[in-house]
Amino acid sequence: MTRPRRRLPRIAYVVHGKDGLHPGSAHVRIVRRARKALRDGDAWVIQLDVDEFNRHGSQGDFDAVLVQRDAVEPLLAYPFLKALRRTKTRLVLDLDDDLLTEPAVDRLLAQGYDHVRLETLKRFVRHADSILVSTEPLAASVRTFNRSVVLVPNVVDPELWTRPRPAAEVAPRGREIRAVYMGSWTHGGDLDLLRPVFESLVDHEAPVALETIGVAERNARWFERLDIPAGRGNYPEFVPWLLDNRHRWDVAVAPLESTEFNAQKSDLKFLEYTMLGLPTIASAFGPYAPHASNGITLAASTDEWKSALWDVARNRDAVDSARAVATRYVESERLLSDSRSWIRAIVGRER
Repeated sequence: MTRPRRRLPRIAYVVHGKDGLHPGSAHVRIVRRARKALRDGDAWVIQLDVDEFNRHGSQGDFDAVLVQRDAVEPLLAYPFLKALRRTKTRLVLDLDDDLLTEPAVDRLLAQGYDHVRLETLKRFVRHADSILVSTEPLAASVRTFNRSVVLVPNVVDPELWTRPRPAAEVAPRGREIRAVYMGSWTHGGDLDLLRPVFESLVDHEAPVALETIGVAERNARWFERLDIPAGRGNYPEFVPWLLDNRHRWDVAVAPLESTEFNAQKSDLKFLEYTMLGLPTIASAFGPYAPHASNGITLAASTDEWKSALWDVARNRDAVDSARAVATRYVESERLLSDSRSWIRAIVGRER
């Protein structure tokens, strides 16, 4: 007797952008997972056009709709929520930053964030059947607004991050030690933590240099900016470009200001740096502090940052050992190996 085919969960998601062009967080949190779910045959997943959904009704009968952050435009929010209620469709929100607490809202407004968009997000938080978050500190914060919170840590997609490293890419010994720091423009305050470190190294003519990607608009005396080529800014194109350039760097740095907002951030930079084959030096704070046993080097002062950078040149065996520990951790714990737990978090564990 032939068994009936199981019904696959049907999920729609809403993120900024379309046709594969999305912010990096949308790729990491949702798009790459959705792609994995489809390829593995674990769920039927599509990107939802909210305006089309509001005007013409459902594009399908969904078990759940997953909305990332503030991806629903404020003018479309009320009819969208009304349509979800009418069809009894589960609403799930995905958050990877604190956009809700009063200090976070004040910070965002000071940076020019739209007040109406923030109020719309709060409405979605109140109506969500569940909220997926990237870290436990963020989960604790979000639970003050909605008790139904599920921890879904960030992972990296090996399909995107794995490619052979030709021997020609290996940097020659004896040149200066080059560090890399990548991030969006919002990380300017984090970059400033490195100013006294690298200014001191420059003043003493130390063979240590810093290269930045994305975080600064122009070069400074203590760092040099590496421009992202045209057409390489979208995450699936950006990652291969990074991999092609990894021979430029000996170490990666992840400074992080000690703020309540940053305490809720994820350790994604550590994962990505490790996939680049680079050892990581990070602030001894927030998402990086728990990784002391996972191959990361923690620094809490200018002297500790300088000492850690010098160790890259002086103790290559220790650096290689730390990098191997980090690689084992990321490959065993933090790769996108399947999407089933993500699907269960969206549609509800009872399904």
